[in-house]
Amino acid sequence: MYDEATKEPIEGAYVVALYYERISSPAALTQRCKRAKGMYTGKDGTFHFPVEKLDGLNPAMVTAIKPGYFSLWEILPPDDVWKKQGKAAYTGRDLPLQKQDLQKPSWQMGAGDVYCTGAEWREDVEAAVEFLRIRLSEEKRLGGGKQGIQATKEMIEDLQSLPARKGGK
Repeated sequence: MYDEATKEPIEGAYVVALYYERISSPAALTQRCKRAKGMYTGKDGTFHFPVEKLDGLNPAMVTAIKPGYFSLWEILPPDDVWKKQGKAAYTGRDLPLQKQDLQKPSWQMGAGDVYCTGAEWREDVEAAVEFLRIRLSEEKRLGGGKQGIQATKEMIEDLQSLPARKGGK
């Protein structure tokens, strides 16, 4: 996690890894977010998430948010590295953030399906809820539109309304 302009590490950014499942039907093959895991970066800007399967989906994507910044696209490995699904496919995936211009704010705050619509349990989306709370705070601070703010609130409410897993996590 680093500042695009200065190339310095960013401390305190909230990073979320999204874990997906494949869904196949006679009509289509698709995927959806099933679970999100999150963490804040330390002084060195690093983050680490477990790779559960070498399938390109677990995790499929990593995104980040930090007040005062907006997201740039993550750096992905070249296709030939990604197809091998080895350690190199999951390391060195830097996330640049750029400082917000308060006169012309960017609304690009995170990439991908942070909403995690395929989740079944509240525990699986706690990281997504934290991410969306930070985004909501930024939308309000930057003078976002009523529709966007309401949409983020509804996403948070939807994820919080999922049932809790019986017997804990």
